[in-house]
Amino acid sequence: MMASLRKTSERNKGFTLIEAAIAMILIGLISVPMIMLYNVEREDFIRQTNTGRIGIIQGAINDFVVVNNRYPSPADLFESPASATYGQEFTGAIASCAAWPTPNGVCRTTGPNQILIGAVPFAALGLPPDRAHDYWDHKFLYAVTASQATLYATGAGEIITQGFDLSRTLAPQGTSYSPNDIIIVSHGETGAGAYSRQGTLIRVCNDAVTPRVDEENCNMDDTFIVYENLEEITPPPLSRAILSTSLADNGNFYDDFTGQQTQVPSDLWLQNLTDADYALTLSARIGVGTETPTTKVHVIGDIQANSVQASDVCNDSSSACITPTSIAGVDPAMNCNGGTLPSQGVVRIENNSVVCGSVVDSGGAPIEGEVFELPVFYTRGVDCTATGMLLTGFDAGGVPQCAAP
Repeated sequence: MMASLRKTSERNKGFTLIEAAIAMILIGLISVPMIMLYNVEREDFIRQTNTGRIGIIQGAINDFVVVNNRYPSPADLFESPASATYGQEFTGAIASCAAWPTPNGVCRTTGPNQILIGAVPFAALGLPPDRAHDYWDHKFLYAVTASQATLYATGAGEIITQGFDLSRTLAPQGTSYSPNDIIIVSHGETGAGAYSRQGTLIRVCNDAVTPRVDEENCNMDDTFIVYENLEEITPPPLSRAILSTSLADNGNFYDDFTGQQTQVPSDLWLQNLTDADYALTLSARIGVGTETPTTKVHVIGDIQANSVQASDVCNDSSSACITPTSIAGVDPAMNCNGGTLPSQGVVRIENNSVVCGSVVDSGGAPIEGEVFELPVFYTRGVDCTATGMLLTGFDAGGVPQCAAP
């Protein structure tokens, strides 16, 4: 009986300190890599969310340009979902960025490069509001070259982008990069300079004791720091901390995500958003049956159409053209039956107008204008109808030939 009690008591004593320590070590060995894997997976999910939404916005902007031949203007960063113009292009007077924050949450940079900065106009792009907010529900910043928001032109971007080189030194991007038309920015988890869905400031742009690199993306000027400059060297998914920038609280701190472009893709074919029967493109020239088109639409071969709309119809060299209204429209220049010389006939067409001629008298002399040599009932002194006959033709000299009906 005593032996049994001793055995039960020994079983109830639990783990010794050594056993507990070994268990803790084993748990730590298992949990540390799992936590690291979780962090990597979370970082990758955040990156995919932000870059994916930036890509969707860029695609919608390109669609907008193809339809409207301009980039959209920014929306108001300060507006909330309760506003009637939430997510729409701002159309009022835009104040200088030097006075930020401006009354309307949109500003224009000063200096030689004119940039409009505000929020993504998701409503004008046909996107739901969620697509205009990053992983942390902060509004994406949208900057566009001011002139491009009026009329799109290839190579007219004025937004400057910079990045880090391998020595972690801030330096301009390589010479292969051109000034950008637009840039879209997520201000990262810290939200420095970002605005919430309700239009309130998350955190001031430059509140740190040590100036941070990502402040360049919220100081409302024409220069931005981009994240993508080292992705070709260290492809994702990787923590941004192992790139040339840093998540530590120092001068290299950078947690932003960006997307920018120097032009709308020139080979882009899109469906017309207002009429699905039409396709649109910004290509300078389109060739059918030729790889070297010399005009906006160059076709080698036949074209079949129920109707053709054109302002001019020209010969191959475009040296001689005629307007369709000269043939099918109501054009005073094509009227021989009016003015001071009524009842005249058309002799020929030249220089987009008709040359009018009158009938001749019985001696063959023209009554007015030029000799009329087209078939008429009375010409060159012959009147078939006067003898009850009909005009059947002309001989080699142009004299009318009459015959009995």
